[in-house]
Amino acid sequence: MTRPRSEKAIETEANVQAALAGLSSGLYKTPYEAHKALGVSKSTLMRRINGGKSRADAREHQQLLSKGQEKALVGWITQLTATGHPARHEFIRELAAEIRKQVDNADDSPRTDLPIGVEWVPQFINRHPYLKTQLTRSIEAARIKDITKEAVENWFTQLQETIEKHQITLENIYNMDETGLSF
Repeated sequence: MTRPRSEKAIETEANVQAALAGLSSGLYKTPYEAHKALGVSKSTLMRRINGGKSRADAREHQQLLSKGQEKALVGWITQLTATGHPARHEFIRELAAEIRKQVDNADDSPRTDLPIGVEWVPQFINRHPYLKTQLTRSIEAARIKDITKEAVENWFTQLQETIEKHQITLENIYNMDETGLSF
């Protein structure tokens, strides 16, 4: 299991970004003023002003996917989950491999020669904290056994009879689940 990203590191990077934004907008007149107001390191702030990179940006060349490729992967995962198809770790690894294949080697990803390992997906999820993993549960054997074509047809027949008996219009049926209907 990968180590979760440090809350302090996240907070520090947010403060550095706020200081840089404050300097560019004129909120802070000098880097020293931004340092005092936000508590960021003067040397870190000066290095970033002079074009230095954050730790994440500096290590991008060591990653198997570039930031743009990871953004595309996040988009695929988000679209899958929005349509009700949660992405398993193995599938995420396959998607990452497909993205690496599609991109020209010289242009974006220098690390296409390395395989995508088992620990890559948890590290990827750590880099994107808004992605969450959840263990799935299989359907109980009793439920699978009891769902037959006849049982489903019988249920819909009873539903139709109830609707006709009580003269319920379709726009007044607004909820249906395993516990029944709400009118």
